[in-house]
Amino acid sequence: MQTLAASEGSFDVIIDCTSFSSTSEIPIQWFKFFLELAPSDIINRWSSSYILNPNTFSQKFLRKLYHLFSGLIFYEQTRRNY
Repeated sequence: MQTLAASEGSFDVIIDCTSFSSTSEIPIQWFKFFLELAPSDIINRWSSSYILNPNTFSQKFLRKLYHLFSGLIFYEQTRRNY
């Protein structure tokens, strides 16, 4: 097992939204804070994300995230990797 900093290849993130509810929403500020603190090489190697079992609440929340972060460079870099 390696940490992300030790590996050199791209990686995927799997998000399990089983039993997601309005009380399980992560504050938007935490996502912004993560993007500020995460090293740029790790962000650039993030290949894609897979969302499992999205229900109505999770779809609404993910749509909100998409609209908030769609203009960021992070999004454009991720889109170019496809």
